[in-house]
Amino acid sequence: MHHLKEKGKIGEQLAQERYLARGYQLRAKNFTIRGGEIDLVMQKGEELVFVEVKVVDGIQDWSSYLSARKFQALERSIEAYCSREGWEGNVRLDVVFVAEGSVLEVYENVSNS
Repeated sequence: MHHLKEKGKIGEQLAQERYLARGYQLRAKNFTIRGGEIDLVMQKGEELVFVEVKVVDGIQDWSSYLSARKFQALERSIEAYCSREGWEGNVRLDVVFVAEGSVLEVYENVSNS
């Protein structure tokens, strides 16, 4: 289990570096509420980007990695963060897949539909 947690931290760091290199600022890491967590909260201008990081061996379809339950937990976490911070600007959810020490794929603005 410890090994998986370490892989997750490395994955989050790689994703964070990718966003920082593209002009985003880090607002929060591992924002947690009861029943949910957001790996990264990044900001660029008037948009907050909530980032879910998945460390994988390979990907077929991003939606297979986010169950409806997980997606609902992410949505609750996003709502809680925006409420706590008083954020009323644009928001989006990205899913970043990391494999073998590099960002494999980034899906921007994913939704549960």
